[in-house]
Amino acid sequence: MVEDLFRNHLQIGMRRSEVERLLGPPDHEPRSSLYAGAGYAIGLSYPGSWGDSDNKPLLITYDANGVVREVRVF
Repeated sequence: MVEDLFRNHLQIGMRRSEVERLLGPPDHEPRSSLYAGAGYAIGLSYPGSWGDSDNKPLLITYDANGVVREVRVF
């Protein structure tokens, strides 16, 4: 499902309103320049994974006009 999100839905150049229509409001907003994007906790499963450790942060960075400039999963 996450691969489909990146491949077909979440794209560089989207407006923040489009992202929030797709994903809802972010789980957290940027608090420092180290993490300058809006964040979502997404579940990524892999063999042998357990519980909350399956959640990986998805960080979406917007420019001053609210346009997606970068999407990263940690």
